[in-house]
Amino acid sequence: DNKQLGLLLSGGADSRVPLAVQKGGMKCFTVGYFKNNEFRVAAGLAEIDNCDHYFVERPKNNYDLLYPRAVELVDCMRDFHSASWVNVVDKIREQGVEVVLSGYAYDYLLGDNYYPRTKRKLLGVQSVPIYRYIKKKRDFSSFVLDTISWRYKSSDVDALFKNRSVREMVRAEVQKAIAPVRGSTDDYLDWYNYLTINNLSRHFLFIESSLLRVGVEDRVPGIDNDILDFSTRIEPQFKLNSKLYKDALMQIDSRYFNFVNANTNYPASLSSRGLIKNL
Repeated sequence: DNKQLGLLLSGGADSRVPLAVQKGGMKCFTVGYFKNNEFRVAAGLAEIDNCDHYFVERPKNNYDLLYPRAVELVDCMRDFHSASWVNVVDKIREQGVEVVLSGYAYDYLLGDNYYPRTKRKLLGVQSVPIYRYIKKKRDFSSFVLDTISWRYKSSDVDALFKNRSVREMVRAEVQKAIAPVRGSTDDYLDWYNYLTINNLSRHFLFIESSLLRVGVEDRVPGIDNDILDFSTRIEPQFKLNSKLYKDALMQIDSRYFNFVNANTNYPASLSSRGLIKNL
């Protein structure tokens, strides 16, 4: 529709996908309090197809400025800091951007961020960045509470419940949530995936993107219907260790695939085993 596109570009793996597919023509933005390594990697990614890249500095008193309006925007249904774009969206719009794209959702729809997984150990001792799925050894509700890792990566879940009856109530809610699909599959990884997708609108990142709308139009390609449908058909083993994601990005444009990832400063194309050899 000939609108000027902007891209919220990080140094990670997910946000480079729209850039690799679009092949130029976008204005890229990295937001932060200062120009860190993620900014430097993002700037290098933007240079691949000669895209403009801008650093948008968050104000030092970001939360003081954010609080009053953000509480109203999230309507007390989300953490107020989810509305963090409110303080910077004007700076994006000043560059003539009308529509902003983001890489949200690719990591959990095409990857395995929400599956119950753990790192393998080298020689049985040192954890290495090669994942395996954790097998279900008990009832599914308890298994979910013990292995869910997004917001509470290292917490002892039992410590969150002082009253055992509250934990039992939560366990019952998990069973209730997967009831619509239990008759269709007995694979616990499918149940896990259903819980993820069914709760996308409750994800704290979901509201972040939508609150760009106070200044510009926002679009999230990762939750396009076709991509969502495709993601449900991917076998879990192809998501593990980002195998499908890496294979797809290599075919789309190997230049983006071979560029470094800000998380490791090694090329995104480097396999987990290859990464270990280079450490």
